Parts: sequence; C-alpha cells; structure tokens
Amino acid sequence: MEKKLVEIFRLANTLSDKKYKVYAQIEYSATEQKELTLSIRSKSDYSYLEKCNIQLNQSYATLDSIILLLRYYIGGQDNE
Repeated sequence: MEKKLVEIFRLANTLSDKKYKVYAQIEYSATEQKELTLSIRSKSDYSYLEKCNIQLNQSYATLDSIILLLRYYIGGQDNE
C-alpha cells in the first residue's frame, strides 16, 4: 500500500506541474474509516472535475483506480 500512496503523491505533483488547467488535491482523514480523497480541480475557478473517496481499511484495489485517473489527466489532451 505504501508504494501505491507514494505513486499517487508523485503523480499528483506531476499533474499540477505539467497541466495549466487542472491540479490534484489530496486529503486524508485518520479516523476509524481511514479515508483518502483525491480531487481533480480546475486551476481557473477551483471547481471539481473528479472526486474519489476511498476507505483505506476496506480495499487497496481502489488505489489503482486513483493512479489510473491521475495518469489519464496527465496524458490527456483536453486539459492542457
């Protein structure tokens, strides 16, 4: 799980550095649910384009979904 979390942080930084219209926002809550929230937001008006909430104590497979989402936005042409 640690490797996937480091990958998410690395990709979030890459997205924010490479794209002019969007950035990634990561929030973590260390309550009983251990909730991680990843949002893709517009740099112009700070609106939410995508938002993923996962509970880390239930499933680690959804971390792969967040990694794929970040890779999509990094490589996408629509959000230069």
